[in-house]
Amino acid sequence: MRVVLANSVRELGGEEVWEVRFAKFLLANQDQVRFFVRPGKFSEVVKKEGFSVVEFPMRFDWDIFAIKKFQKELKNFQAELVMFNARRDFRIGVIGAGWAGVPLKIKRSWFLKSSIWDKFYYNRVDYVVCLSKNIESLFKKKLGLSPNKIFYLPNGAQLERFEKVDGSRFRNQLGIKQDELLIGISARLEKHKRQADLIQAGKILVEKGYKIKIAFAGDGKNRASLEKLVDELRMREFVRFLGFVERIEEFLLSLDLFVFCSEFEGMPLAVLEAMASAKPIITTSLPGIIEIIEDGKDGLFYSVGDINQLAEKIELLIKDKNLREKIAQSARDRVEKEFSETKLFEQFRQWLDRKLMEKRG
Repeated sequence: MRVVLANSVRELGGEEVWEVRFAKFLLANQDQVRFFVRPGKFSEVVKKEGFSVVEFPMRFDWDIFAIKKFQKELKNFQAELVMFNARRDFRIGVIGAGWAGVPLKIKRSWFLKSSIWDKFYYNRVDYVVCLSKNIESLFKKKLGLSPNKIFYLPNGAQLERFEKVDGSRFRNQLGIKQDELLIGISARLEKHKRQADLIQAGKILVEKGYKIKIAFAGDGKNRASLEKLVDELRMREFVRFLGFVERIEEFLLSLDLFVFCSEFEGMPLAVLEAMASAKPIITTSLPGIIEIIEDGKDGLFYSVGDINQLAEKIELLIKDKNLREKIAQSARDRVEKEFSETKLFEQFRQWLDRKLMEKRG
């Protein structure tokens, strides 16, 4: 297959990490892959990984120059399949792909805002790949998409990455003492990720005398605001901003507790990776997360934005080591059974190959 992966997101987040891993999987299966991206951190990563890359601005949804560029580059590459990630690359690219006559056009979706333009654009793709059953139901209900046009593909974890890895070196680098508990999040520093909630919950726990440290792996637009909050709450001694962490498995394995505060998600890769790391998890009870975690068994849920409840759940796990170990092992067992990335990639590639053969007739 000759595959183009289009992505207009400049930063590096879970969806971008997924694309890089899937591209590597395709190359290992003798497929040809090219990325269409905007200049930025994500572009730097895919170039560093040695992928074939085409960069262009994608300045706005109706950027006619970008649409023409899509059309030209897709024809030059003789693309058989193009998969879109974010809104802008989708809206620009699906028009360009139509003009270029690309046989198979796919949108991978983890949310649906349901704007007046959605039907116009989604009617121009062949299939929508949904990351969660909740998103799948929204596409059926709000856009009236046929089940035959939808493929359910949850995120998965690279299980082997979290085996035979020691997190102690990372703890030593952060200066974590033996009697301190390290609590962490791996996510872009964006407002909807709500890292501020953990900082404020941490303040409650510090004032109660608990010996904790908080570490954020990731970068983004909201970093300055979070840094300001840390200073306002006099939490600088207890909080670390690590920026982009390349070996995320070392970070996760260094933690005593993983917290996820986001107010909307599809099926977060960060949570699946924490499960693969066999770490106790406290997370918001979002629809996509409910599909991968059972409250009280694989993790603990709290309500979005409820800082006091978050602090209470953290305190519960600080006090109960047996509960921490129990839910951590249950999470690892579940991700092994249901969310192996390799198995999911194999299923997806087989489906893509079958659909492309149908298009070829």
